[in-house]
Amino acid sequence: MNLKKKLILVGIMTGMLFFLYGCRSTSQQDSPIKIGSKDFTENLIVSEIYALALEDHGLKVERVPNIASSIIPESIQKGKIDLYPEYTGTALLSIFKLALETNPQKEAATVHKHYEAGGKLTTLNYAFANDSQGIAIKTNVAKKYQIKTISDLQKNSTKIRFASQGNLINEKMACLD
Repeated sequence: MNLKKKLILVGIMTGMLFFLYGCRSTSQQDSPIKIGSKDFTENLIVSEIYALALEDHGLKVERVPNIASSIIPESIQKGKIDLYPEYTGTALLSIFKLALETNPQKEAATVHKHYEAGGKLTTLNYAFANDSQGIAIKTNVAKKYQIKTISDLQKNSTKIRFASQGNLINEKMACLD
């Protein structure tokens, strides 16, 4: 895997941000802040961390878990959720159909600019995290086929079964380009 792709996986896709459709101050909070999460474990965990942090600061929170990615924007615009954690890389690729960026700050600024341009959503500062992907292979299989890199795996693809989480099959992995 080349350096640019490693930077993309390790640096760019790591930035998580909140999408915010309305902020309430603690002094005038009549209803809870509705925190949404997508329908996969990692997003559920991150949204729970944010929910706990807000509750720790005295805010009322309502959790809205397991929302399909395809309806998140509509859920925010209709007021069903107020915010959710998102990856800057996912926003660039899937929402805005833009190329990945190798600089995390520039990527976050680009995502922020595109949401602001719509006039209905904004982003907060991104949180530093790491969302790099990896592929595990049994040691005996790697030795048998002399697999040390993704390219080696690709050369032996007809001899090996590949299993993954459901959405990986439908999404393009940057490391396989």
